[in-house]
Amino acid sequence: MIKKYHQFILENKSDNETIGQYIERISKDNKYIKDIIVSNYIKEVASDIKLSNAIDTLKDFDKNQLYNRVTDYIKNGEKDKKPDINTNTLIGDKVSSGRMVFKSFLRLILSLGKKDEVTNWEDCPKDYIYYKLFKGIDSFSLKENIKNRFRSLYTSIESVHINDNKSDLFFGITNDLEFNYGIKMGDVKVTMGKFEVKKSIYNWLITMDLSPIYHLRKDLSHIHYNELLLISKIKKSINNYTLYKIDASIITLKYVNTSDFEQFKDKFKKFLSKFKWCDSVLVSFTNLHEDIIVRLKIK
Repeated sequence: MIKKYHQFILENKSDNETIGQYIERISKDNKYIKDIIVSNYIKEVASDIKLSNAIDTLKDFDKNQLYNRVTDYIKNGEKDKKPDINTNTLIGDKVSSGRMVFKSFLRLILSLGKKDEVTNWEDCPKDYIYYKLFKGIDSFSLKENIKNRFRSLYTSIESVHINDNKSDLFFGITNDLEFNYGIKMGDVKVTMGKFEVKKSIYNWLITMDLSPIYHLRKDLSHIHYNELLLISKIKKSINNYTLYKIDASIITLKYVNTSDFEQFKDKFKKFLSKFKWCDSVLVSFTNLHEDIIVRLKIK
């Protein structure tokens, strides 16, 4: 019997071969595995450190998840599976696809020459876990570009009257774990698509290789899906506090210092104790005089 390539690769992982050694070996001839999948777990490897050693020093959870992603890729390739969600969203009188059209949306950003800059957490609305904004795009050029080159996106803005000279493009994950994307024109927000962020969709997002989503991958790739579920609960509970940033599994909040530091700490701890998730986080405080920084680290 002639074996397929992925069968040969998988069956040739020896019992005495570590996960790191296995992935290093098969990634030599596969740039996607090394540059896209592995890079979500290991940012950079010094020239004097072997890739296998860097992988084998990961936490067991991360190492096993990386191994599962690699073997899934070998078996199934890069092809997009049909999502287990309803990808159609009614927007006014129009229907815009969700997940599939998102790739066209990212290519639209590329076509406009917009670079994915470091995430500015000050742009993140209170009802979002993660939010990316591409600012200062000429509104009329944008609409013409969509009309002529991205017809799958055009249905959602065809009837929108443009009042502002400049528009912003956005995408993000809401506190309710909905991913949405679209255009902002002044106070008007037009959602071009949305879809529910389930585990398979989350993994798909943080392994996409289009450059406009690079910093989303960088910011969220070390957050496991179960942690994302917990962050969703936390964010909905603490919306009265200003989100400073989310880094790995640490949520950092900023609060204007208007009271005694010790009193604030006691009050905040009592506030946290009301929620079931409070035992799942470690809390620390930093007094910066004008501001108090609160860090919630997921255990």
